[in-house]
Amino acid sequence: MRRPTPALDEAVSIVVCHMRDAATASLECPTNRDLAARLQTSSTYVVRVIQTAEAAGLITVERGNRQRVVRAPDGSWRTAGEINNKHWRNRTEADRLAPKPPRRKRKRDTTAPAPRGRDGQAGAAALARAQQAQAHVVRASVPAPVLKASSAGTDLMADKRGCRWPMWGFGQRATHVYCGGARESVCGPYCAAHAVKARRLISGVSDVA
Repeated sequence: MRRPTPALDEAVSIVVCHMRDAATASLECPTNRDLAARLQTSSTYVVRVIQTAEAAGLITVERGNRQRVVRAPDGSWRTAGEINNKHWRNRTEADRLAPKPPRRKRKRDTTAPAPRGRDGQAGAAALARAQQAQAHVVRASVPAPVLKASSAGTDLMADKRGCRWPMWGFGQRATHVYCGGARESVCGPYCAAHAVKARRLISGVSDVA
């Protein structure tokens, strides 16, 4: 059966004695997990106990990123170990202004084979979609070819049918039968003969056969 968590004052005395015993044996300061096992409590409560002991002036703590060194305020004992990389709580202004070593960038391994199984299939499908999207972007960025118009006019827009002169008379029902002869020009609607008649109608001369 787990015994109840000791009171804060009792826990402070136990932790300080445990640290003093480690210093006497020339050992490093116990970790929060070791102290939590000693007190049969959580590591969070151990942090609170150490902060309380430090605030009461019972110990002096020098923290690092992965370890700490605890000493008595009068210097009578000290746990083993050296702090090479100080914790941000113990850094001074000189430590903050000191040049930092350059960080090494991890190189991405592009030669590694794709994983197999469901993850590999999902990765292959994602890669195929990315390649397809990239190819679509490349195709969209290529300008469409520009068609050059011929000297006779716009051949693509010109009507390919023959002369469009109606072959039914005025006042008659439309039969939609047209001349169909060769046009005078690519852009013109009538053949040479009917083009003359059209111009005469426009000018007001009534000469329609």
